[in-house]
Amino acid sequence: MRSWCLAALVALCGVPVLSAASGPAHLVADLKPGFAPLDETGATFDSYTAVNGRVIFLATLEGDVQPQCSLWTTDGTAAGTSWLAGLCDDVEPNDYTPQAGIWVTTGSMAFFTDYFGRFWRTDGTAEGTFRLGGGALKRGFSGVHRPLLGPDGRTIFFEGCTEAYGCEPWRSDGTPEGTVLLGDLQRGQESSDPEGFILDGRRVLFATYGGVWATDGSPRGTVQVFQTSERADWLHVRGPEIFFGIGISVWAFDKRDRKVHVILSKYSLGDHIGVSLAEAGGRLLLVPFDREATPGISLWETGGTRASTHRVGPRFTGGLEEFAGVGSRVVFAATTGEGFDLDLFFLDPGMRVAERFTRCPGGCPTVVSGVSGFAPFKGRLLFAGRDPLHGTELWSTDGTPQGTRLLKDLCPGACDGIPVSLRVLGDRLLFRDARQQLWVTDGTEAGTTLLALLTSLPTHEPWRFSVDAAALDGRIVFTGFDPQGGLQPWVSDLTPEGTAPLAQIGSNLAAGLTNLVPTAVGARVVLVLYDGSVTRLWGSDGTAAGTALLLGDTTLTGPCFSCPGMTPVGGRLFFNSGARLWRTDGTPGGTQSILDLGPAGELVGPMGALGNRLIFTAAQSPVPPTIEPWELWTSDGTAAGTQKFLSLTEGNTPDAFMDLGGQALFFVTGLWRTDGTAAGTLPIRGGIAAWPFEPAALFRGKLFFQAQDYQGPIDLWQSDGTAAGTSLLGQGTGFSRPTSPSGPVAFRDALYFTDWNSQVLWRSDGTAAGTRPFELPLNSNGDPLRVARPPVPLGDQLFFAANDGVHGWELWKTDGTATGTVLVRDIAPGPAFSRPESLTVAGGRLYFTATDGEHGLELWTSDGTATGTRMVQDILPGPASSWPQNLAAADGNLFFTATDGEHGRELWVLPLEP
Repeated sequence: MRSWCLAALVALCGVPVLSAASGPAHLVADLKPGFAPLDETGATFDSYTAVNGRVIFLATLEGDVQPQCSLWTTDGTAAGTSWLAGLCDDVEPNDYTPQAGIWVTTGSMAFFTDYFGRFWRTDGTAEGTFRLGGGALKRGFSGVHRPLLGPDGRTIFFEGCTEAYGCEPWRSDGTPEGTVLLGDLQRGQESSDPEGFILDGRRVLFATYGGVWATDGSPRGTVQVFQTSERADWLHVRGPEIFFGIGISVWAFDKRDRKVHVILSKYSLGDHIGVSLAEAGGRLLLVPFDREATPGISLWETGGTRASTHRVGPRFTGGLEEFAGVGSRVVFAATTGEGFDLDLFFLDPGMRVAERFTRCPGGCPTVVSGVSGFAPFKGRLLFAGRDPLHGTELWSTDGTPQGTRLLKDLCPGACDGIPVSLRVLGDRLLFRDARQQLWVTDGTEAGTTLLALLTSLPTHEPWRFSVDAAALDGRIVFTGFDPQGGLQPWVSDLTPEGTAPLAQIGSNLAAGLTNLVPTAVGARVVLVLYDGSVTRLWGSDGTAAGTALLLGDTTLTGPCFSCPGMTPVGGRLFFNSGARLWRTDGTPGGTQSILDLGPAGELVGPMGALGNRLIFTAAQSPVPPTIEPWELWTSDGTAAGTQKFLSLTEGNTPDAFMDLGGQALFFVTGLWRTDGTAAGTLPIRGGIAAWPFEPAALFRGKLFFQAQDYQGPIDLWQSDGTAAGTSLLGQGTGFSRPTSPSGPVAFRDALYFTDWNSQVLWRSDGTAAGTRPFELPLNSNGDPLRVARPPVPLGDQLFFAANDGVHGWELWKTDGTATGTVLVRDIAPGPAFSRPESLTVAGGRLYFTATDGEHGLELWTSDGTATGTRMVQDILPGPASSWPQNLAAADGNLFFTATDGEHGRELWVLPLEP
């Protein structure tokens, strides 16, 4: 199945594929073969741009924790397609905001912003791809202002934003020293918000609040040309005059006498919201925007003075759109009646009143407002036109009614083709249709050909999507869709037979399992799997032959958002399904039902350990248990040893059970304890509620756990199972405690936990006086390490992920002393993040997931030394991620889930060395 995907990746990345026979980790079994329903949000490829004879593009691969975003390059072949740089490798998880895009290219260099607005340059090589402005420079917070390629063809001018200066004018030639702030025009952190960059001979003009400025590319040569009452909405240069619009008035600045004079005042335009300028056929046309499509809107023409500005009738009832020149003739579309259709008009030299197209061969088409603009192509205009016989299809005109004709009926019959996003590339014109198909035309009906499907997801507004493609030696590179590869980069020689996927980057279509969480029992794991319709139980010893359904064809109740959890107690796993309690050792023969409450009963709430016994809750229908009694039960794993010991009507069922040796603590209305008997079950502390999302830690005979005072925040509490021994850690001592403690872990006669909000690591000996922030090394800025939760002990070391502000999020360890707290290895060198996660101890080593910036998020291992910290295997070769998850250590094996680009998310196993 889809062996071509792996072959493409081998050629793509130059990394050998490790088979199950030769690699240390291997796929256990393809538990859900075939293909999954398409989810096109999982991968995007866009911003195709030609640079140095190649094409670069941005790729975003949806991940389980955070999307992986990067820049790629291609020469049009799979072997010549490679990764250039990661764009999200040094940012915090969950801060992803899609703002990336290629700004402008000089031909030999391209400038772009990443997904966080930061400023980059690339020449199409890895060494020539890097950030400018020290990583702090961003392009306008609004992300809508277009940069400009300067008069030298090598330097760009743009709005750049920094914390120190706000948003101001910048220029860059692609070098660090050539990336310069042109002026702090609005002093301090306030912003002048420059926009509307245009060329004026050898200088660049732009508008800010209160003025229009010019620059020669140097700070000294950045000067104000003239002042304005408000920000200019647009700028236009023609000869010695600079035209600009403010609201519904048009002005001109004469560079000869340096005076500003009005061209068209708001009093001439009536009730309109604005005016734009269009230059077509050698004429300057002023186009008002109508507020409510009321009759009386007019097209104006100007010669540069108020006296030479006049209406070019007739008056229209609504919008004026799509101005283009065909030689000296101006063609445009305007509304003359009700609805959204516009008629075609033309202006010849000397005409003061525009005329409507009439007597076109076969009838003149209308133009649908906002759907598609005019595309000048080989001396003609191509556009989306509508007539009663064909609907909205592709039309062509030479600017005369007689030369206007239907070029291609893209969707014959009752449907509409709706050609949109018309774009000229070389000697061809590309466009897409309403069915998201890519077309190419040479301007003739026979030469108008369907190339590829761009997406399978329909849209009611196809005109909102542009054709994203780049030319490459007579070919184009774009994003296409196929049923197996999904959305991928494609290459085309502009013929249907020469159009195909370029290379497989990532994979989202192979069927995989969701909520695939292996739970270890002895040397096996048990998995509860929901395939979209039914829930089944599997067990595995790490081999295909030893992987089997534990209940045969019997299915469990409920979809996977209510999949039963596995609760390990006394070397066995317990789970519930509806009214039945089950026990399993991971084999079909060892999986048995030990309690059936019948149609009137239901197992509700959590299960937990009470020493070597299971404790759980049940209720008699109907629920909620606030009305009906709920029951406490225990089980030793046999039907005879499964017994109810108490019925309660207090509050809801418990949120969690916490094992305290021969007792269990739980929350109902406050904190309770039980020893598994009715007499030994009693409340010990009121006024606090459970916070069941973090594990409890047993330390010095007490349980330390998160709980929330009804009147206060989440805090760290301690209890020995008695009222006197239950208290908030540091209560009544003025103790300065963390605002949101998380994940207490016992290590070397101390308790360690992190503050969820500040990411500070704390250390405690179980007393208020002995609880304080752990003394960690300071970075170059004098700030302590930021620590991710939770730390994991292994031998005499405690491992955790931390960020010192220099190396990004990396793997650290401590022996419990400040001097013994060190970086294990800078896996992703420099400030990039390796993102160590899922820290798990197995076989005397630490296993975790991380990325070195070249191989994506994969499985890694460490013995606590830099040389002993290495990637286990590149399961999905190259920079794409296999996203290992749900690591579970069993005797002799490490189980986890991953996707290799061919099978979707499935169960994998790593045999551990004895």
